[in-house]
Amino acid sequence: MKRTLITVGNSTAVTLPSDLLERYGLKPGDAVEVSQGEAGIVVAPLAPSLAPEVERAVRAVFTEHREVFRQLAEHDRRVDIEAGI
Repeated sequence: MKRTLITVGNSTAVTLPSDLLERYGLKPGDAVEVSQGEAGIVVAPLAPSLAPEVERAVRAVFTEHREVFRQLAEHDRRVDIEAGI
């Protein structure tokens, strides 16, 4: 779809049609990831961040069981090497 770049303050922006915003559950103020893809510029919704209390709980689990996670990662690396990945 064709879009026109517009000036917003000292920046340049592109507008998105409402059907795309609805399809991806986006609204003004939401964060998106802008990256370079093989075909050009890619704009994608950011994955929602964890609630602060959930993030603290996850960090606590990873900290408490750091050695177990390290061993699992090492195992996965060995499996990948053996599989030629």
